[in-house]
Amino acid sequence: MLLRDGERCTKARLATAGVGPTSIRLRDTEAVLEQQGLGEAAIAEAADKAKAQVDPVSDLNGSAEYRRHLTGVLTSRAIVKAIASAA
Repeated sequence: MLLRDGERCTKARLATAGVGPTSIRLRDTEAVLEQQGLGEAAIAEAADKAKAQVDPVSDLNGSAEYRRHLTGVLTSRAIVKAIASAA
């Protein structure tokens, strides 16, 4: 969920699932967007924060490194989609 005022993010709520035993709210990632806005650099930093916030395990479906990488990619895509929806 994302609320915006131009390039400013007034409220962000992000969570991820499937990278650990429970869903995780990405509060540090939300803070990046709320403090730095919705530019490309802020989105990239938010994706990096999301990767740092998860602690995935490896299994038959993917390694922990792959799941961490995917968390960043999907977080970035979700933010871009939310920005478009909030326009």
